[in-house]
Amino acid sequence: MPTMQGTILSTDGINFSLAFNIDDLPMYGSGRFLSSAIPSFLSKNATLTYVNKDDLTGTKSVTGVVGKATLNMLSENVKITGNLEVPFPTEIPMTGQITWSSG
Repeated sequence: MPTMQGTILSTDGINFSLAFNIDDLPMYGSGRFLSSAIPSFLSKNATLTYVNKDDLTGTKSVTGVVGKATLNMLSENVKITGNLEVPFPTEIPMTGQITWSSG
Protein backbone atom coordinates (compact mmCIF):
# COMPACT_ATOMS: atom_id res chain seq x y z
CA MET A 1 0.00 0.00 0.00
CA PRO A 2 1.47 3.38 -0.98
CA THR A 3 2.20 5.82 1.86
CA MET A 4 2.73 9.59 1.59
CA GLN A 5 3.51 12.39 4.06
CA GLY A 6 1.56 15.64 4.24
CA THR A 7 -0.36 18.04 6.47
CA ILE A 8 -3.84 18.27 7.99
CA LEU A 9 -5.24 21.52 9.35
CA SER A 10 -8.51 22.49 11.02
CA THR A 11 -9.03 26.08 12.16
CA ASP A 12 -12.76 26.40 12.78
CA GLY A 13 -13.86 23.11 14.39
CA ILE A 14 -16.05 22.16 11.42
CA ASN A 15 -13.83 22.08 8.33
CA PHE A 16 -10.41 20.56 7.76
CA SER A 17 -7.97 20.44 4.87
CA LEU A 18 -5.38 17.87 3.80
CA ALA A 19 -2.40 18.28 1.46
CA PHE A 20 -0.18 15.45 0.19
CA ASN A 21 2.08 14.81 -2.81
CA ILE A 22 1.46 11.58 -4.70
CA ASP A 23 3.94 10.79 -7.49
CA ASP A 24 4.93 14.49 -7.54
CA LEU A 25 1.28 15.50 -8.02
CA PRO A 26 -0.36 17.62 -5.30
CA MET A 27 -3.41 15.89 -3.81
CA TYR A 28 -5.83 17.87 -1.65
CA GLY A 29 -8.70 16.94 0.59
CA SER A 30 -11.40 19.27 1.79
CA GLY A 31 -13.20 17.83 4.81
CA ARG A 32 -16.11 18.55 7.09
CA PHE A 33 -16.79 17.14 10.55
CA LEU A 34 -20.41 15.95 10.74
CA SER A 35 -20.51 14.46 14.25
CA SER A 36 -19.44 17.40 16.43
CA ALA A 37 -17.11 20.35 16.47
CA ILE A 38 -13.44 19.45 16.92
CA PRO A 39 -10.98 21.95 18.43
CA SER A 40 -8.54 23.53 15.96
CA PHE A 41 -5.54 21.33 15.20
CA LEU A 42 -2.51 20.93 12.96
CA SER A 43 -0.58 17.81 11.99
CA LYS A 44 2.52 18.72 9.97
CA ASN A 45 3.70 15.15 9.38
CA ALA A 46 0.51 13.25 8.67
CA THR A 47 0.67 9.91 6.86
CA LEU A 48 -1.75 8.95 4.10
CA THR A 49 -1.96 5.23 3.22
CA TYR A 50 -4.15 4.10 0.32
CA VAL A 51 -4.72 1.08 -1.93
CA ASN A 52 -4.87 2.86 -5.31
CA LYS A 53 -5.23 6.41 -6.61
CA ASP A 54 -8.91 5.86 -7.41
CA ASP A 55 -9.51 5.77 -3.64
CA LEU A 56 -8.55 9.47 -3.61
CA THR A 57 -11.33 10.76 -5.88
CA GLY A 58 -14.77 12.19 -5.20
CA THR A 59 -16.39 12.56 -1.80
CA LYS A 60 -15.89 9.83 0.80
CA SER A 61 -17.21 9.23 4.31
CA VAL A 62 -14.61 9.22 7.06
CA THR A 63 -14.60 8.05 10.69
CA GLY A 64 -11.97 8.29 13.36
CA VAL A 65 -10.60 9.88 16.51
CA VAL A 66 -8.83 13.19 17.04
CA GLY A 67 -6.77 13.69 20.24
CA LYS A 68 -5.05 13.34 22.73
CA ALA A 69 -1.76 13.60 20.83
CA THR A 70 -2.72 11.91 17.55
CA LEU A 71 -5.39 11.70 14.88
CA ASN A 72 -6.64 8.59 13.09
CA MET A 73 -9.10 8.68 10.20
CA LEU A 74 -10.38 5.83 8.03
CA SER A 75 -12.20 6.04 4.72
CA GLU A 76 -12.74 3.36 2.02
CA ASN A 77 -9.23 1.90 1.60
CA VAL A 78 -7.62 5.09 2.95
CA LYS A 79 -5.99 5.58 6.35
CA ILE A 80 -4.79 8.95 7.62
CA THR A 81 -2.71 9.24 10.80
CA GLY A 82 -0.67 11.97 12.39
CA ASN A 83 0.67 13.59 15.52
CA LEU A 84 -1.04 16.77 16.71
CA GLU A 85 1.24 19.79 17.10
CA VAL A 86 -0.72 20.77 20.24
CA PRO A 87 -2.27 17.84 22.17
CA PHE A 88 -5.92 17.79 23.28
CA PRO A 89 -6.93 16.92 26.86
CA THR A 90 -9.14 14.08 25.56
CA GLU A 91 -9.87 11.94 22.50
CA ILE A 92 -12.85 13.03 20.37
CA PRO A 93 -14.59 10.51 18.09
CA MET A 94 -15.50 11.94 14.70
CA THR A 95 -17.44 11.25 11.53
CA GLY A 96 -17.29 13.40 8.44
CA GLN A 97 -16.64 13.66 4.73
CA ILE A 98 -13.58 14.31 2.58
CA THR A 99 -13.73 15.57 -1.00
CA TRP A 100 -10.50 14.78 -2.87
CA SER A 101 -8.99 16.81 -5.71
CA SER A 102 -5.65 16.90 -7.47
CA GLY A 103 -3.84 19.96 -8.57
